[in-house]
Amino acid sequence: MNQTFLTEQALDEVLSELQVQSLDCRWNISNEKLIDLMGIRKEDFYRNLYSLRRNHSQNISLRSFSEKEGDLLCLLLEQILNRNDIEEQFIRSGVYFPETSLSELGQILIEVIQSTLKKHKLDKELFHLLVSSTKFFDDAFDSYFEDKFDLEIFFERSISIFTNSRNIDTSFGAEIFLKKYLHELVKCNKISLKKITKEYRHRFYYELFGKLKREGKMDSEIKKLLAFFELEDGATLKDLKKRFKELLLIYHPDVNKDGHQKTQEIIENYNKLFELIR
Repeated sequence: MNQTFLTEQALDEVLSELQVQSLDCRWNISNEKLIDLMGIRKEDFYRNLYSLRRNHSQNISLRSFSEKEGDLLCLLLEQILNRNDIEEQFIRSGVYFPETSLSELGQILIEVIQSTLKKHKLDKELFHLLVSSTKFFDDAFDSYFEDKFDLEIFFERSISIFTNSRNIDTSFGAEIFLKKYLHELVKCNKISLKKITKEYRHRFYYELFGKLKREGKMDSEIKKLLAFFELEDGATLKDLKKRFKELLLIYHPDVNKDGHQKTQEIIENYNKLFELIR
C-alpha cells in the first residue's frame, strides 16, 4: 500500500469523523482521536504539534481542536500528511470555512442583490404610496425593498452558488452555518444594504420623480456638474441631453478648431452626470 493512499485514507478518516460530529460546523476532536484516525505514532504527532506551537501560536491546545482552531488543524495536517490542499478539503467536506472563503460568500450575496435590483421593474404605484407615507425617501426605499424582496431567498441563492462552485458537501449542516453567517453580516452592518443598494436608490428616485436625488457627498458633485452645464438644480436627463448638444454645437472641433480640449471635458462631464441618473 503506497504512501499516497495512506495519506488520502488518513485525511478521509479525519474529515469523516468531523462530518459525523458536525453540528452547524461546530465540532471538537481530541488529539488522541486524531492520532488513532491517522495511524500515526504519538511521538510524531506531538513533534509536529510542538513545531506548530513554536511557529504559529503558544495557545494551541495540547488536548483537542475545535472549529475555532480549524485553521491550525489544517496547518498541522499539512505538516503531518505533507499536503498543501488540506484547507480546501475541509471546505469541500463542509465542516470548516476560513475567512477568505466566507468573504467570497459575502461578495456573492452583494452581487445577487444588485443583479436582482438591476432586472427589477419599479412598481411606481407602490413606491409613490410609500414615499407619501414616510418622511425620508430612504425609509420608503427600505420599505419597498422589504416588500418586494426576501433576504432569505437572497441568502439561499448565494449559498447555493457558493456551495455549487466549490463542490461543497452540504449534508452536515454547512448551509445552516453559512446562512447564520450571512444573517450576522447584515445584522452587524458588515454588509450594508444601504451601501450596496445606493445606485438603485438614485435610479428609482429618478424613475419616480424625473430628477436627481440630492444627497450627502453626491450633492456637491452634482452641483459642480450642473454648474458646468449651466443647468439649474433639479434639471432632468432631458435638460442635460439638450444642453450637451448645444455645447457640442459650439465647441466641437468640426465647428471650432480650438475646441478639442473643451469638447473632451464636455463629454467627460456629461458621462459622469449621466451615470448618476440613468
